[in-house]
Amino acid sequence: MTYQNNPQFNANDFPSVSPTAVPNDQAQPSTFNADLRERGETHAVESAPQPYQQYQQNGGVAYTPSYEYDPYNIHYQNVSVDQWQSIPSEQTDYSQYWETPECFLPQNFAKNTKKEHKCNDIVMAIVFLCVVVLTIALFAWTWSKVPKSDDSPDSSSGTISSVDQKLMWKCIGTGLGVALLFNVLHDCYCFFAPIYYIKIGLWVGLIMSVIAVIVPLYYKIWLSVIFPIISLIFSICFYCMCKPYIKLSASIMKMVCKILCRYPSVFLVVLLQCVLEVVISLCFSLFIYAVAATDTSAVLYVYIVFAYFWITITLSYVIYMTISGVASSWYFLNNTEFMPSFPVLMSLKRASTTSLGSAAFAGLLVAIIELLKVFVDHDLGLDGIFGTIINILRCIVMCILRCLECCINFINRYALIYCATFGVPYREGCRRFTELRCNRFCDVIMSGCIISKVTDYNMLVFSIGACLTSYGLGYGFIKGDSVMAGALAAAFGFVFAFALFEILRQPFIVMSDTLLVCFVEAPENLKSSANELYEILKGYYGEHIGEKIK
Repeated sequence: MTYQNNPQFNANDFPSVSPTAVPNDQAQPSTFNADLRERGETHAVESAPQPYQQYQQNGGVAYTPSYEYDPYNIHYQNVSVDQWQSIPSEQTDYSQYWETPECFLPQNFAKNTKKEHKCNDIVMAIVFLCVVVLTIALFAWTWSKVPKSDDSPDSSSGTISSVDQKLMWKCIGTGLGVALLFNVLHDCYCFFAPIYYIKIGLWVGLIMSVIAVIVPLYYKIWLSVIFPIISLIFSICFYCMCKPYIKLSASIMKMVCKILCRYPSVFLVVLLQCVLEVVISLCFSLFIYAVAATDTSAVLYVYIVFAYFWITITLSYVIYMTISGVASSWYFLNNTEFMPSFPVLMSLKRASTTSLGSAAFAGLLVAIIELLKVFVDHDLGLDGIFGTIINILRCIVMCILRCLECCINFINRYALIYCATFGVPYREGCRRFTELRCNRFCDVIMSGCIISKVTDYNMLVFSIGACLTSYGLGYGFIKGDSVMAGALAAAFGFVFAFALFEILRQPFIVMSDTLLVCFVEAPENLKSSANELYEILKGYYGEHIGEKIK
């Protein structure tokens, strides 16, 4: 039975509901889509499913969808950004956060984000905290069993002279100073010339591939040139694919720079993450040493590896949601009375309390994959044909695990933005993003942002520049062994520059993704704060949506 054959069905009761999908040769025109055509509008998918609960409530007749349609021959039509709100949202316990445009008004968004006071994914949060407490207890117990060494260090060996200490500190200071200088230059480069930043970043990858081909050709190492040539071909294809996205990515980068300049404390949060990860890594290294020194059960090694991955990944996701929460607050509440006085602190509080379970859930999935990769990567030392077969199987399994890891990381990347923005559980974040991918084709915009790829290339160039500058300063101005001073200064300059760039990189990537997700949910909100970016995103979507649904 279709809706039109139901005597109790009234088209006015369903102004925003599309008909159930049926075979293409049996499809009947729906009242809703006919009304849209009369007004000159189109829908993203003409065969979107009717919510069963709403139909049963209004129609009074039980309906069982058959889903007998060909998924490979669904008739799609182009939909513009202005028509997104005409696409109904699937009804869930959290759909009141985004089902109508009024949900994204500043007063309503601020109210909705404060509505969820309970902890999401509470079971996962409790399990994660238990693992943290258990890890600390096991570390303390194992470390207490480590035998004390009575051997006093030999003063004649293993010490550094005062001259060498001064040289070391001078090299560290030189490398750190140069790294800070190059980071400032990099930040100015991003802010004042985003288009050139994107363009030159793409060329850097291409130039590196060309150099990788020229070097073995110059030395006539013919076998070594095969993989560089393949890499060069991929680099050329990558450049051609990313070239149309330069203007879009540059506009997003410019807006992210403005947000970061307004809330620079975001970098302190990322720096806190780096410090905590160093401390955690040091503690787990001591934990492994204690287990080896006390000859404890080897099973404990498995737990240590799993706990290390879960704790560090969950910590990174907490910071991820903190940055995302700041960007979403700016998007919906900028220049309003509802904007929090301390958005970074508020976002950090939310990510580390009510949304901790969501971060732990996402971190657990990645931690399991990482643990399995450690097992597969372990060499069993088998020889002969049996060892060859095992190695081939290991390679296959490793490829499968890496594919799973990429899929999970992609899902986490956007699901956690929903957790940070709307305070929903992890599974609801996954569901909502998947829904938008299907009925609004948000991949058209998401795939157009190449900031993360370009940033990696620019980071490498600036790190190499810091390395060479540090070497020159160390070689020319530090007294003593000039070659040693130059080498040490170059090493410290590269390490410090790369570490500082990593602190800068994460906010750029997270905020750019968050702005795109917020735009897909409520594009009209971007008009008041960044109308130029709104027009660019709207135009880009209109130009490429036809290619996406072909």
